[in-house]
Amino acid sequence: MFFYIFGNGAVALVARKYGEKDMEAVNNYDLSSVLLSLILGTIMGVFAFVFRYNSKEHHSVYG
Repeated sequence: MFFYIFGNGAVALVARKYGEKDMEAVNNYDLSSVLLSLILGTIMGVFAFVFRYNSKEHHSVYG
């Protein structure tokens, strides 16, 4: 959900600058949003991998 909201905000910023014909700002916003998505996605992926659900442990406790 976080990335959906982030993507909509990035699209709005890029569309506004595109409408103003400010191509330098369009390129900057586009590159920044892609890089930020990759960085945050990597961080969240590592976090999810480290704290993943261990199904074997769950079955041994709950039968």
